[in-house]
Amino acid sequence: MHFKFTLNKKSHEWDKKTITGFELREIGTIDKHSSLFYSVEGRDELVTDEREILLAHDGVEVFYSVKNPEFKFTINGKEFESEKKCISETEIRKLGHIDSCQAIFLKTHHGDELIKIHQEVDIAPFGTEHFLSKAIVKVKDKGKEVIIYLSAGEHSVTEIKKLANVSDDYVLSQVVDGQFIKLENHALVHIKGCEQFVSSVPSGGSSSIIPHEQLEDLKQLGLTVSVASEGGYAYVLVEKLKMPDGCNPNEVDALICNSMRDNYHSSLFLSSHIQGCPPLNWNRQNVRILDRNWFAISWQTQPNLSLTDILVNHLKPFQK
Repeated sequence: MHFKFTLNKKSHEWDKKTITGFELREIGTIDKHSSLFYSVEGRDELVTDEREILLAHDGVEVFYSVKNPEFKFTINGKEFESEKKCISETEIRKLGHIDSCQAIFLKTHHGDELIKIHQEVDIAPFGTEHFLSKAIVKVKDKGKEVIIYLSAGEHSVTEIKKLANVSDDYVLSQVVDGQFIKLENHALVHIKGCEQFVSSVPSGGSSSIIPHEQLEDLKQLGLTVSVASEGGYAYVLVEKLKMPDGCNPNEVDALICNSMRDNYHSSLFLSSHIQGCPPLNWNRQNVRILDRNWFAISWQTQPNLSLTDILVNHLKPFQK
């Protein structure tokens, strides 16, 4: 016994009572870019590959296919198509080979709209959507981190300061491998993504720039050091600094500030209040810097000392 049905208005016969969506696709050579439907009792039902349809009803069963719509979009000028009306931020990154140092934007009539991580974007409604990537750049100004977005390529220091709302008279430095490289306003910086900059108070006040060679001098003394910044000041963190004999604790973390702060030409902040040393004026206690509390004594040094000289001078009053 044969059972009759039509597929895309063509008549067919089948020797079994049931037929699957997959078998219908093979009979009609319907590719995966089209959807298959079953017309029954005045409604159209989607037929998946696994679904079985009973052909033993009275009359002729009717099937048809519809080509799925293709939604067009571009990523950094390259054209793409999708059968889905939505695309995720993750899919855009993968298709456009966009790394984590780049942010993704959608061009709109109101300007470029930032696409958040894992966000889904409807690409169906208004023709071709255009996505583009921009470099993520971090600027730390007065202790607060500001994220700006720039096209890859060369940008002036003045432009970067303007976008990050850094004062014109402040110094901007780029952080490269933990070192601060001071930049002139007219200088050009090549931007790829994940660049970091730090603003500092202008020279004439405190410069807050850590000279590379002075940092190396500290390392030659066997000290473990790194550079950080906050509030327009740069600091050298010295880990497990050994204090003079008799001090308790004998080992502390320390922050060297080589610029004018709190009316001192330089400062040595310690992670703990020191006991067992001569009486000292601890006039700065629980000072919050870099998410930690610090302690410092009232001790004035000459201006413009090297980092090593600052450390040596500030340790003198702790000696018995």
